[in-house]
Amino acid sequence: MSDDKVYLKIELPDEEPAGPPAATPAEKTRLNVLGDRLADATRQLGDQAAAAARQTWQEKGRPAVSAGLKWTGQKAAAQTSKVTAAVAERVTAEIKREAAEMPAKLTSDDVKQTASAAARRTLHWLSQTLAQLGKRLANADSQGENAGSSDTNHQQGGRTD
Repeated sequence: MSDDKVYLKIELPDEEPAGPPAATPAEKTRLNVLGDRLADATRQLGDQAAAAARQTWQEKGRPAVSAGLKWTGQKAAAQTSKVTAAVAERVTAEIKREAAEMPAKLTSDDVKQTASAAARRTLHWLSQTLAQLGKRLANADSQGENAGSSDTNHQQGGRTD
């Protein structure tokens, strides 16, 4: 015997998956007719359900919702007018009270003090603003002189690189 090994190869044919048998043309026509009937029946059932829902909404739902909204709107309007009247009354009372107290609060000395304090603050602010403006103008002039010397150099044919 020899040491050569002999391998045996077995081939199995691929099996097609078992599925429903193909329908004949007559069966296809019959299935199409059944499918169309089923689709029509489903469509009719959906139409009936929609009509029933529409009718229920028209008879019961819409009137109930409309009445609820109307009632809520009336209540909200009534509450709003009550609150508005109360606020207006309070504001009017506060304005009248402050108007009555105003002459006692304002004396000529208070007015003079307030006016002089406002004038001092205004002059102080104006002084600071003018000082800042002066600094800006001084910086702009010094930068302008530096830019002018480089322009002169450039005009004379010199390189500024």
